[in-house]
Amino acid sequence: MIAAVPTAPGARTVDAWQYRDGAARRTGPRGTVKDAEPLIDMAAVNWDVLPGLLEQAQRDLKVDRPTSRYVIVDPWMMDKEPCMRPYLSDEYGQGGYVLAGIDGKVRKIVPS
Repeated sequence: MIAAVPTAPGARTVDAWQYRDGAARRTGPRGTVKDAEPLIDMAAVNWDVLPGLLEQAQRDLKVDRPTSRYVIVDPWMMDKEPCMRPYLSDEYGQGGYVLAGIDGKVRKIVPS
């Protein structure tokens, strides 16, 4: 997992972090967040629903042989509400995503 994390509470500067094999590490500065971009309280995200969303993605996205799996947590472009989007894609880049609120409630499924 790759994340852009504020450098301090309320900061508009962010660092890049990577989570892999059970460990998180800072990979460097990422940049700044524009004042118009909302920040998400990551403690408000129900991370317990993520395994179920990933299972749903595997079942419903119609990607036969996924080679890439990732999750984006950010404000949804249409309504700026915080959301989670697990993605799956194959070696040709064909894929889809499940759009869910940070509470895990599925809003939309966009299959391959």
